[in-house]
Amino acid sequence: FWKVYNKLQVEKEHANDMPSYFKFLTVMALNVFAAEKVDVAIIEVGIGGELDCTNIFKKPAVVGITSLGLDHTSLLGNTIEEIAWQKGGIMKLGTPAFTSPQLTPALEVLNQRAVEKKCPLWEVPPLCEYDCDGLQLSIGLKGDVQTINTSLALQLSWAWINRQQQAKSSTGLLGYAKAFRIDGATAEGIKSCSWPGRYQVLTRKSDHGSCTYYLDGAHTLESIELCVQWFRQIINKDQNRSSCRYILVFNVTGDRKPTDLLVPLMSCQFDSAFFCPNISVSDPKSNDLTNYTVTSKHQLDRCEDNKNTWLSLTKDDSSFTTELETFPSVTETLKYIEGRKGEQRVLVTGSLHLVGAVLSAFDLS
Repeated sequence: FWKVYNKLQVEKEHANDMPSYFKFLTVMALNVFAAEKVDVAIIEVGIGGELDCTNIFKKPAVVGITSLGLDHTSLLGNTIEEIAWQKGGIMKLGTPAFTSPQLTPALEVLNQRAVEKKCPLWEVPPLCEYDCDGLQLSIGLKGDVQTINTSLALQLSWAWINRQQQAKSSTGLLGYAKAFRIDGATAEGIKSCSWPGRYQVLTRKSDHGSCTYYLDGAHTLESIELCVQWFRQIINKDQNRSSCRYILVFNVTGDRKPTDLLVPLMSCQFDSAFFCPNISVSDPKSNDLTNYTVTSKHQLDRCEDNKNTWLSLTKDDSSFTTELETFPSVTETLKYIEGRKGEQRVLVTGSLHLVGAVLSAFDLS
């Protein structure tokens, strides 16, 4: 940190030349990659693509675009077409690009961007089309959406490993990418892949009972709907449903509207809904996950807004007898939950930062 920070301080020409938080993290990460002489770096865009600070590489080996949804609309635009235009900004001249299946308007814009940038673009095939020597491919990551993500990961990895400049002179959308044979090592990699905070399940014992946590950092309407689908499958299979307490722990950040994310969650019929900021402990002086760009008061006010939104959504429905509470930190939320008797099922969602704070709180305890 200080090596990069001090270098930037020395080199700056004007008082406002120091990079913002995310830009600084990007510069620091690239400095680490260079110092460690990494063989390959996966650079994930922060927001959008066209104007994102990670979009400085002129000749990446391969480019990937995951499923698009309405997110960061105050910066990227209010329509899927506007967002697709921004996302398509990471495509580069002659560099193979792959996209997950998209809504037709988004795919049309990505095609236009690929033609504009003279870039070959393929849509990834369904995972079932890959040759696994007759074996059933097992995905380590939970959630139906991971079949799409796995296909995209396979195409990106294959393109990098083989450095194939297929159809280099062609541009625009070239149809479906070719599915290929998955060898044993690749199949094992897919099976053993883990992604903390995405469809993650953890069980913790306490003096009063057990708590099973279902962690998913979903923070868009599309990802929340998939999260709800996953969690409802768990509820429907739970033979102890009547004796368990189902709890929601929720937060939302940025310009996202809590109503959009809370409405799908109502179908889970939670017994309790708790709202807390993305702070592991109330005094987070040593917390690496603390967001110093937002005040604690602002975060707590946001939690109250989230609680009031849930209340307004459910007040006219007598089937909702949900217990509602706000807490100043994740640790105090977990302490309250785990201080109760019996089995509890806790869904933590709405923000990747919230999930990170929960995992950090688990480590602290």
